[in-house]
Amino acid sequence: MKTIVAFANGSGGKLIFGIDDEHNIVGVNKENIFNEIDAIANAISDSCTPTIIPDITIQNADKIAL
Repeated sequence: MKTIVAFANGSGGKLIFGIDDEHNIVGVNKENIFNEIDAIANAISDSCTPTIIPDITIQNADKIAL
């Protein structure tokens, strides 16, 4: 949440899931992707005041420039 609040207080940013510590694309479980998105969005909106409504998108790995 600290990173999300820092982005909200600054000029924004992107938080990318599915990348390991060596910057390899490991992805996110496709079967649970929408549950994960809901959980992330709910955690952000429930934990931050004033409310932060995240803009969450799904991106194909072949289109990500690291």
